[in-house]
Amino acid sequence: MGAMQQSLLMGGKFSPIRRDYASGSSATETAPGGCETVTIAVWGAGGGGARGTGSAEPAYGAGGGSGGYSYSSYSITGGQTVVYTVGVGGVGGNSVTGATTGGTSSVVSGTKTITTLSGVGGGGGGTGVFGSGGAGGTASGGTITNTTGNPGEDAGNSGTGGAGVVGFNSEQKGDGGQAGLGQSGFGSAGANGYIIFYYE
Repeated sequence: MGAMQQSLLMGGKFSPIRRDYASGSSATETAPGGCETVTIAVWGAGGGGARGTGSAEPAYGAGGGSGGYSYSSYSITGGQTVVYTVGVGGVGGNSVTGATTGGTSSVVSGTKTITTLSGVGGGGGGTGVFGSGGAGGTASGGTITNTTGNPGEDAGNSGTGGAGVVGFNSEQKGDGGQAGLGQSGFGSAGANGYIIFYYE
């Protein structure tokens, strides 16, 4: 008889286990033995900030939007699996290309059947003196919460990227990228997405 089985027969309590991921593509997550539930928190990646504008009067470009947030809880048993992908942050704008959208983070069924959780990446900041801040990414599939990310600031302001959505354990992930200042100021990349599995 294994140690976990002995512990359960003797009335031992499963100690919560948390697993965090800031990268990974089509990776398998396996529930630990003895758990009964899993909480899943998914943030999409932030969009990149735009290049700055103006030469005689330098100004900030548009900030990237933050990723969407999806949150669920399921019953689960040890050994069951799901599959996750963490979105990559959008690229900041430069002298050649504009800012790009952040990648989508998701958790889909493996041997455990769930509704697909998806946190879409935030939009990249728009190019030019009238560029719009990147839109916040949408979210879907959460059994508890689905929250759209926050937009970045429009060009000509402070270039701030959208703040990541505050989610599980009051944590904030998936921020949009800061825009550059002036034509020589390149935008920053958005933050990667993030996924948390919390077993009880």
